[in-house]
Amino acid sequence: MLVDAKKKELLVLYEIIQNDTCSLQDLSNKLVIPKRTVKDLIRKLNQAISQLFEFHTFIYSNYKGEIQVNEHYEETKMEVFYRLKLVFLRESQRFNYLLLLMDSPDASVAKEELSQKLYISSYLEKLTTRINKDLKKFHLQIISSNNCYTLSGDERSIRIYLYIFLSDAFQGTEWPFATIDLAAIKQEITLSDAFQLSNHSETEQKNIYLLYAVFKLRIKQFSFLEASTSDIQKLLRRLFHTYDFSGSFKNMTMELSEKHAENELLVFNFMIFCFFPNWIHVQQKLLIGKYFRQVDHPFCQFAQKLTIRLTKHFPTIETTEKLAYYHYFITLALTLVSLLGDSIIEFHTLYFPVVTESLSTDDVQFQSILKEISALCPTRLRSAHVIHYLSSLIYQLVRSETDTQLLIHLKMTKTLTGNYHLKNRLEKLFNHETILLTFSPEKADLIVTDWFEAAQKTTPSFYWDLTNEEISWQKLVLFIQTLYDKKTQLNSTQTLLPAAQNQKEAPAFIN
Repeated sequence: MLVDAKKKELLVLYEIIQNDTCSLQDLSNKLVIPKRTVKDLIRKLNQAISQLFEFHTFIYSNYKGEIQVNEHYEETKMEVFYRLKLVFLRESQRFNYLLLLMDSPDASVAKEELSQKLYISSYLEKLTTRINKDLKKFHLQIISSNNCYTLSGDERSIRIYLYIFLSDAFQGTEWPFATIDLAAIKQEITLSDAFQLSNHSETEQKNIYLLYAVFKLRIKQFSFLEASTSDIQKLLRRLFHTYDFSGSFKNMTMELSEKHAENELLVFNFMIFCFFPNWIHVQQKLLIGKYFRQVDHPFCQFAQKLTIRLTKHFPTIETTEKLAYYHYFITLALTLVSLLGDSIIEFHTLYFPVVTESLSTDDVQFQSILKEISALCPTRLRSAHVIHYLSSLIYQLVRSETDTQLLIHLKMTKTLTGNYHLKNRLEKLFNHETILLTFSPEKADLIVTDWFEAAQKTTPSFYWDLTNEEISWQKLVLFIQTLYDKKTQLNSTQTLLPAAQNQKEAPAFIN
């Protein structure tokens, strides 16, 4: 919904915020924008941020030509980004048009009301056409009938679209609805005992209120959810009867017909699983995954067959606990895909900046997963978008299963306690199964030494400066992380085989 000029401004700001320092050339290369344009965009950003938030010289360039956020605003920089994004969105006619359709007591909004509130008349039809081009990829559209405009399409897609669109735009900084009072929602809503709202951030709480409000608004507009296909409906029922998180939402459905009430409850419950994954305790996910492994349902059978095939490529996942987690994620993902179809990929484009995948289609592991899913995926879902989505999700899971180990040899000789001191600091910070200490410098991936001559040409070494120990520590931590990532990426071209037990080093030692 943002115009291209504002997108460029926000992307420049986002890149500066996400990097400690960068240059005009870095920004130009990353965003494919001329250096002169980048410089002009930074000037505009500083002016806008100064006027809106009274943060002066938010972005500056130091004597080296490095561009960075002023240290005085370090803690508020992301809030500034999202508040500025909302300001830019409110300047967009397309955004305001959609917001008027969403925030209405009725499903349809009169042409006269839209024209008056948007301060347009003859331009309304052209604007509708432009928005419909964006909505088409979600299988949604704005239809005009009897001088009234309505957001039309599958009601499940509309609910998901509204939630993602509004939650990403407002980020909990403001409440999007004028027709529904936030204070009233807070009084109404109580979820299952598993959800203690007070334990979560204000933004997270507002998002659950937002989801609740979206359902409440659509029900008030008599835009009810219809039953899904038989397979989906059965899976949603099983999930609901296993873990019901709807709480007081049931009160909202009491006046509906039994059929509509069930549909609303099932989809609301499912959307909590999808959009609030960190609110579902790991033990609950584990138990649901174990339950799915025993259920006679096409989606669960797909997950069962797929995990069997995956274990041949990735033996490290062949434990009862890991298989249960994979069943949980794969079954939920297939259910979401079945609800949204090909448009599943497009819903990610509602986030800004757009969520991107850090994978190569030439990756051996990714190709293995793609091949297995292509062979097993139900015929009606066997499209390139669906298969790519499922493959990407599982690829992300298996990449976290790496058994990569980084071996470090400590050779501190200038102080009596040097090795013991550094060993303790490393042990307290890093996982003992991945960052290991070794007696043998020839086996090491890294040698940490306070004696320059001890460095070996064949092995990366880190010189520990005793005159600046805290700075040395900070640099060492970053260096270890970089080496570990490089080794993990190198190993990713191979099958994720479990490390042999006799190759593991002792987790600690004193020289």
